[in-house]
Amino acid sequence: MSKVVNILLSTYNGEKYLGELLHSLVNQSYPFIKITIRDDGSSDDTISIVENFVERHNHIQLIKGQNLQVIRSFFTLLQEADYSGYYAFCDQDDVWRSDKIERAVDAINRYPVSKPVMYCSDYSLVDENLNPIGKPWKVKKKPVFGNALVENIATGCTIVINQAARAVLINKLPTKNVLMHDWWIYIVISALGKVIYDTTPSILYRQHSSNVVGANAHIISELVHRVRKYRNRDDFKLISKQVSEFHELYKSEMDSKTLEVTEKFLNDRFFNRVKNILRGTFYRQSIIDNLIFKILYFQNKI
Repeated sequence: MSKVVNILLSTYNGEKYLGELLHSLVNQSYPFIKITIRDDGSSDDTISIVENFVERHNHIQLIKGQNLQVIRSFFTLLQEADYSGYYAFCDQDDVWRSDKIERAVDAINRYPVSKPVMYCSDYSLVDENLNPIGKPWKVKKKPVFGNALVENIATGCTIVINQAARAVLINKLPTKNVLMHDWWIYIVISALGKVIYDTTPSILYRQHSSNVVGANAHIISELVHRVRKYRNRDDFKLISKQVSEFHELYKSEMDSKTLEVTEKFLNDRFFNRVKNILRGTFYRQSIIDNLIFKILYFQNKI
């Protein structure tokens, strides 16, 4: 089982695009895969589509579950999945490039099996019919812990982890204050292992017309708009709460340097925030997002 990649797919009313996704999974160039699907209480034809694939492919397993919503569903999948050498997270409406798993395994295998490793990658942005619709924002700086605390660059459907990373994650699953499962994984493995970011797109990431957001052409007006959006949230300190949850669970497992960085972020004294901004200890990838972060962090709003 050390060569097997267990693809973890959480479905919920995904009948429209699920067939395309499953075809791309079963046609991966990497020969050792297993697909574990947990349905999160679908009411459409999702289950019948999956069952049709299960009948034709003996390496697909379907788990019919109650509705836990996306974060808990993926953590449940990770916790209950059969022992494998690697685990890949999967969304229900994308299309994977045929060499996605092969590239991920090759990258992870450059490190000892005892080291928790997470692979993630760029993606190609497409519309509902898989036509290219532009390029996603790019990761320009290396993935480090100071970035992971304040920004998620790990798109969940591109993530592949090894068994050592899975063991670290399921040992202390969070119970609250998690913004998304992929961001949590990025934080934990950045602190306790190795994160690999592949600039080669591994999937066709489908952008639905219902959630396409137009970019504001003027950087200043866009900055003002996004700052107001963050400040008007009902619970604006979600990031700090997520970091607090991580600190509480993993403080005994972090090395001294990582623990120090975490506690610097959580120290909300004015002069500490100023020093962190000036030193660039924490940062986001894009210029505009970094400006937003600095403004909100300075105001103790994040």
